[in-house]
Amino acid sequence: MRSITSGGRGSILEFLETLVASFDPLEFQASVELRRRPDSVPDAAILITNKKWASSPSGRALFDLLSSQREIVSVRAAGQKITLRLADHLIASAGEELEAGDLATSGLLAGQNYIVDFCDPNATKALHLGHMRNIAVGNALVAALRAAGARVVRQSVICDIGRNVAEAMAGHLQFHNGETPEASGIKPDRYVGNCYAEYVRRLDTAAQPDAAAPDAPLARELQARSDLAEDLLRRWNRGETEARELWKKIRSWALQGQEQTLRRLGITIDTPLYESDVFDTVNLLAAQGLERGIFRRTPDGAVVYETGKKEYETVPLIRADNFPTEHMRAAAIWYRLQKQAPGLDGIIHIMGDEWLAATFYWESILSNFPPCPLYRIYHRIPYGMVFFQGSKMKSSGGDVILIDDILDRLAESDAVRRLSGPESAPDPDTIAQTIVLGFFLNRPAAKSIELSWDRMLDETQNPGWLLARAWSNACAKAQTFAGDIRDRANVSDPSYRFAVIQSHRFRRLLQLTVSNRDVSILMHYLVHLAQWYVTTTAGPPLHRVMRTVLQSGLCALGCLPLAKAELPSRAASGAAVALKEEEFANPV
Repeated sequence: MRSITSGGRGSILEFLETLVASFDPLEFQASVELRRRPDSVPDAAILITNKKWASSPSGRALFDLLSSQREIVSVRAAGQKITLRLADHLIASAGEELEAGDLATSGLLAGQNYIVDFCDPNATKALHLGHMRNIAVGNALVAALRAAGARVVRQSVICDIGRNVAEAMAGHLQFHNGETPEASGIKPDRYVGNCYAEYVRRLDTAAQPDAAAPDAPLARELQARSDLAEDLLRRWNRGETEARELWKKIRSWALQGQEQTLRRLGITIDTPLYESDVFDTVNLLAAQGLERGIFRRTPDGAVVYETGKKEYETVPLIRADNFPTEHMRAAAIWYRLQKQAPGLDGIIHIMGDEWLAATFYWESILSNFPPCPLYRIYHRIPYGMVFFQGSKMKSSGGDVILIDDILDRLAESDAVRRLSGPESAPDPDTIAQTIVLGFFLNRPAAKSIELSWDRMLDETQNPGWLLARAWSNACAKAQTFAGDIRDRANVSDPSYRFAVIQSHRFRRLLQLTVSNRDVSILMHYLVHLAQWYVTTTAGPPLHRVMRTVLQSGLCALGCLPLAKAELPSRAASGAAVALKEEEFANPV
């Protein structure tokens, strides 16, 4: 049996597909389907498009080939379908591997290298559930790629300088000068967020930007102001020691707290990229762009890029006070990243859909500074906004639910503690992590999410509860696999047989998930399997099978901490490559 499962020919599904593929696909146009119901007698079916297949020599040869396999004990033809009953020894061997914790998938993308860019926070606040969608989707793709055998670097672009960071600095000076998060007893990123929100609420009386405008994501830093935040930003840009020291303190508090939250979710960022590190590259790009006529300087001294598109004709790059906008800072980061292309098979960028247009502008800008090989393997994954009480979450308004708060509330709830109660069940924090991530992974990425405490805590609206309950039940009730033949591989039990066969769809669905970059494929499979399992009477062998399948699935969705990560490959590791001035010597 090892030849069909993890050791050689892959899954049962792949084994049957290989047999069918040995015949002319144009003649048969056949597909393989594994049983979808536990009460079905056939274990698999071959569906054939050609109505006259049975009368052809190839059709009879296919039937004979299937009948000759020792792994198949019954072959029946009915219309355009061949139904198969698999040998008990095949199911038993596959089941034993599952009961022992073996669900091999790592060969699917072995040797491939990826970067997944996600999270991308501002260093001004604690991470809230508006960030959670980005984190959930990005981390799930990382986990799915790694489960398939790829080597993946988790990357995050951090906005650690700009108008918003200066507002957090100003809020600290204006309202909390001399205080520290430690002395205040407040988590450091939450403390910085309080400084930022308090400053914006009390002092920012400028009209709010239009959320639908092309520059909505960075409209605040484009508005002309004369206040403490702008003064601090100018002083930072001039390199003044006092402003730089204050910035370092605020930045470190924010990043320290954000890192703590990510670690609660089992996530670490391999390569953080800081906007504050690319000002030399910004200056080089700006100088070359102006010299070659790619950029234009406006009468007030600002630098812009003309897109030639009516919907957004002018992209602001450098303000009149010589401070680069987030467009320019991001373009500089992605220009440096072009050096990472050799040896990479893909780079996946998770972003809110309000940033989608901006990424196209950055690519358009950088196309004038070739080479840009990374864009040949660059994939955008935009997602819809997260709304709270009908409005987009705004840290400056204070109407956000922090990730830490929802994890704390869930971990302390009676419902989670009941799931964690039995011996061998997961701990409350891990169950809470699964519940939160499951909520965000169940929605199509393109659609917005209406969020509330009630929706998160409602088991009928959050499938994360179902997954947590199924996994907790499997862990608690699966007795240790002792190799006793009387307590394993119960192939006469239709439910056991169904679970084993369904597990052999896992490899294919994982493959589809990574090739389509759509984690909902694997999520929906896991939810449906969990829904069946929690309503099924089961003994230890079935619980052990489901423990393996559920744990493998939750790990492949990032809902459980991944196994110890592989070291990133040489081509995909490290921070962005430094850009030297001489690289602009021969512009194209």
